[in-house]
Amino acid sequence: MGRGKPAAPAIPMSDRQYRLLEQESRKRTTLIQYRERIHILLRASKGESNGQIKRELGLALNTVKCWRKRWSDGYGAL
Repeated sequence: MGRGKPAAPAIPMSDRQYRLLEQESRKRTTLIQYRERIHILLRASKGESNGQIKRELGLALNTVKCWRKRWSDGYGAL
């Protein structure tokens, strides 16, 4: 249940981008920090809330917000 704020919208991501990020997350050689960021982005593209992502991945809310914003800012620049 929220605090009166609407949930953050799903971030835009093409099918190709989703597949590439998913493949990268499965590699054993992917750094933990990158894997964490990838999981944030994949979940955000499915429309999961920041709070839900935070709880399920055990991260700080600011971390989730930061990576969601970075993706959205970079995606809009394309």
